[in-house]
Amino acid sequence: MRHYLMLLIFILFSNFFSAHKPKVKVENFGNVKTYYVSEFNFSDAVSSEELKIQILGKLSEDIAKRLGYKDTLLIEYKVRFNERMDKLAILESENSHYKIPGLVEGNILKSNGSGLAVRIIDTKINVDEILKLVEYTIINRKQINKYLNNVKFSYDEENSIDVWANSEEFINTITRRKSKLVEEVMDKAIVLLANRYLQTELFWKNNEFVFGINTVPSSDRNYMSFVREQYKVKDFKYFVDSPLSGFFVISDEKDRLIHFDGIEENTGMILEIGEKDRTYPFNISKDRFKGKVILFNNGYYFYVYDINKKTTLKIE
Repeated sequence: MRHYLMLLIFILFSNFFSAHKPKVKVENFGNVKTYYVSEFNFSDAVSSEELKIQILGKLSEDIAKRLGYKDTLLIEYKVRFNERMDKLAILESENSHYKIPGLVEGNILKSNGSGLAVRIIDTKINVDEILKLVEYTIINRKQINKYLNNVKFSYDEENSIDVWANSEEFINTITRRKSKLVEEVMDKAIVLLANRYLQTELFWKNNEFVFGINTVPSSDRNYMSFVREQYKVKDFKYFVDSPLSGFFVISDEKDRLIHFDGIEENTGMILEIGEKDRTYPFNISKDRFKGKVILFNNGYYFYVYDINKKTTLKIE
């Protein structure tokens, strides 16, 4: 009977799964535009790389204001998830048009003749390094195009295209420098998720992600003054939250799934992700079923985690 119940739950939530295709996200932060292409687009799973682009947009807006730059600044980032595509960095002026979408299809789009751009294709986003590139591009905008060279960019195993881009050595000379301005804006807290009903929050500060949950009811309806339980990580792969039950499932850098609901005894590892599970980010049921969390990753099996017993059962 139990397995039939689990099968019913699985069918009810089977619409969580979506195709393995990139997620494209475009946002505006004042005069800063961001364009982001992810390695996956799976239902409610949110990668740390996607959140870093949001952080970069907000902090770059701050840098632009402090440097008195008012024209458009475009930050483009594509996640490089295999070695068939080359790394790439382009710092340029007089072109705030999107370029990466064309590059990965083997085309170069025409420049729009205005603004600045910081374009990166790489495996991981380093927030402070890209902020240094933003600062350098704004300060040196009149001569930034002089540092571009003609390079061959391979966007898959068989195809390549000639692109004006920056050398790795040039980029490294910028990112290795210390920047007082970048250090100052990095101290700013960036709220990334806030569920006022459940009092769950995710924010970033000092190059660290902080998952926060309030566990003490408000006596005076002053919800913002709650003391939050926190789970801090330098980085993670992706997280999924439950908007009805108020908890997070976090995929950490060690290929583990962590359950966090603000209660210390409930916080801990659900399972270590195996080779098969590593392909697809997990999804979770929207609510807990009598202290159990249902985890889905594909159409062949799923997991049931018992919060009280701290055990995980695989259902095939």
